[in-house]
Amino acid sequence: MRLYGLTGGIATGKSTAAGFFAELGVPIIDADRLARELVEPGQAALGEIARRWPEVIDRNGQLDRKVLAQRVFGEPTERIALEGILHPRIREEARRRAEALKAAGHVYALYEAALIFETGSDRDLDGVILVSAPVDAQRRRLAERDGLESMQADGRIAAQLSDQEKRRKASWVLENDGDSNSLREQVRALDALLRSRGP
Repeated sequence: MRLYGLTGGIATGKSTAAGFFAELGVPIIDADRLARELVEPGQAALGEIARRWPEVIDRNGQLDRKVLAQRVFGEPTERIALEGILHPRIREEARRRAEALKAAGHVYALYEAALIFETGSDRDLDGVILVSAPVDAQRRRLAERDGLESMQADGRIAAQLSDQEKRRKASWVLENDGDSNSLREQVRALDALLRSRGP
């Protein structure tokens, strides 16, 4: 089985593209979902986070993601520390799930993650699909989805590798200018190509 990455900057439509692939029967290993599972109460990662940032744990012992985001976004050393706690665990769990999908006979699967190039995960994949969107569309989506003002949105966008650099490293690019039908058709065409390459 081949494992391809699916990535894109914040609010580019990566999850929408993943949904279109899933509709075609492609298994998706979602790094964000794995990260949420790894910070459930009782998990070792949550314990490490609590020791470093006690203020991000609510009175019920749950991670307050908004407080954590405020704490680490815009603070490179804090963000790197958080990534050091989560990323190795996410990679290991993704590897375990990919092995299970391979054993089940899938031709290919997608590893959906925002920071594939930033973490060097692309070296372990058979190729990377980039979902790209114009910056003004990213800003608009962040305002609508997360209520972020323009400066906050720009900070989130700037915290990730530039779209230009990601394009240089990507194997395939899906252009998402906001037309979901166009994105869906691009996904269909790429799915056909990836299936033709075989396991």
